[in-house]
Amino acid sequence: VTGMTCLMSRKLVQSALPFPSQAAVFFHHDLWLALVATAMRGVIFVDRALVDYRQHGSNAVGALDGSAQWVRPGSAVWRRRRAGDYFIAGYLAKCLYLRMTDVAEIEAAAVNQRALGTLAPYLAICGTGATFLGDALVWALRGRFALAGRALTFSLLRLARLGWAVKRCIRAGLVPELADFDRKGFSLAPGVQPGLVAEPKKTGAMAQVVNATTFTDPRVSPKFRPVVEPAGDGGLVVLLPTLNPTEIFAGIATAIDIGVGLAASGVPVTLIACDLPVASMAASRAFVARRAHSCGAPPDALDRLRLACGVTSASIVFGRKDRFLATAWWSAHVARHLILQGGFTNPRFYYLIQDFEPNFYPWGDECAAAMASYAFDYTPIFNSTLLRDYFAAQNIGPRGAAPLAFCPAIDIAHYSGLKRHTHPIRRLALYGRPEVSRNLFPTAVQALEKFLTVERLSSRDIDLVSVGLPHPDVRFSRGQMLRSCGKIPWADYPKFLSGVDVGLSLMLSPHPSHLPIEMAAAGARVVTNGFGGKDLSTLSSAIQSSDPDATSLAAALSTAWHAPKVSAQERQIDLGKLGAPLSEVVSALAAELAGTALLLRKSA
Repeated sequence: VTGMTCLMSRKLVQSALPFPSQAAVFFHHDLWLALVATAMRGVIFVDRALVDYRQHGSNAVGALDGSAQWVRPGSAVWRRRRAGDYFIAGYLAKCLYLRMTDVAEIEAAAVNQRALGTLAPYLAICGTGATFLGDALVWALRGRFALAGRALTFSLLRLARLGWAVKRCIRAGLVPELADFDRKGFSLAPGVQPGLVAEPKKTGAMAQVVNATTFTDPRVSPKFRPVVEPAGDGGLVVLLPTLNPTEIFAGIATAIDIGVGLAASGVPVTLIACDLPVASMAASRAFVARRAHSCGAPPDALDRLRLACGVTSASIVFGRKDRFLATAWWSAHVARHLILQGGFTNPRFYYLIQDFEPNFYPWGDECAAAMASYAFDYTPIFNSTLLRDYFAAQNIGPRGAAPLAFCPAIDIAHYSGLKRHTHPIRRLALYGRPEVSRNLFPTAVQALEKFLTVERLSSRDIDLVSVGLPHPDVRFSRGQMLRSCGKIPWADYPKFLSGVDVGLSLMLSPHPSHLPIEMAAAGARVVTNGFGGKDLSTLSSAIQSSDPDATSLAAALSTAWHAPKVSAQERQIDLGKLGAPLSEVVSALAAELAGTALLLRKSA
């Protein structure tokens, strides 16, 4: 597909921009447009000559005849060209898959999932190239030998890639695994294991040297240069990990909602993606627009919302009176760095604290860096009074006026008004996220094993499902199966909750997760765990707060299993105990920002 012969829709342009990064050797904008079109509505070929293309004999670039294109098979140029074809194809396949995932988040019908499925051979991590080999045979049978040769090359490169990786893994892992075997062997013998004997160094071996910069966490410094201008009344800059719709979870969505609310109040707001590049700025803008619409923001609020990518932008312009909002511990380091580097008028930033983040890591560098962020000069905004009180009890954070705290954004009336759906078999739902340590997935599985054994429940008595993140199904000793449903689509979520009889949702942190509250409001008996001063049973008697160990949780599950149905009164949960509504916190922030701007204008 040649770019100058194309006619395309606005939707295709918005989905295709920005182009994936291009190198001096590879310019693939025409190809990229054709790929995006193929993954959406498709490409229609007009079999007519509509362009009169001329090229003089001294053209530096342009069409080449066959003799100029031919290179000797097996030569260095041939190998580089074939390898380049393969790697640029793999690169574009991954870019296309990620881009179309973002487009589908906005409009699922716009993406041709069948066409997207043909990218699988490029996306497979450990593929052997068998699909490409099959393509080569098909093309050869059709007499398309050039395409057959290219597919065969792709197949050989995939196989070589896998072999190279296996060889490197064996080299890197063989000695440590042998040493581990020896340690296990010595542990079977009486006495004390002898000390390890160092391997003799190879003659002439050079010591490995690494740069000191490799030990620096790249997240704690801005990837862009701040350009600070003296003009302007001052706005809010929100530092986010990502602006890609498919990568936005509840915490990032809350920060975006704060920015949207401030923009609706007249405050200029800039949302910056600091960790991951923006795949499609149009998709990100559409996502923010949808959040603004759902929050009831007026249309002109979007005029005060600016989106920027801090990963791919060399510089970003700020006003000297701008304030920053950090949304994670590393973005607090970025905010502090920007304030010191840019010479902003106000040295204090806002810090949206949605959990006690040092506990996300083992005792080490990340834990220490997260803890260090709480010693900066900032105004905290806590996600719930439980988290605020935990920080106060641990004597962490700045002193002064009572910090802002907002309650979880849960529509209790919506969930408590759901009509209950009964299943032939009673359903127990687990919040299952094995990759997230604080959700205690192994402990939950152990508790279920004890509960099922004590209650002598079979698969005819109970339906076990896990929601949150996909994982392998789990078989228990009595034959019951915990089915993983992964992430429930938002449209199906209320109906799912209305059919849950007992919920098990664990969170080893002071933050109150949404799921126990939503389950209880929807009419389920819920077992969760306490932490510090957190006790969600004070919100409703439909919630039991247990110690976070398998035995205590199993006993709590038995109590919930035999308890009567949740009453309408138990489903009416007052979230006011957990903080003010987010809208009130946003109003307080808007007033403070306006007051600060007014004070600065007077002093100037």
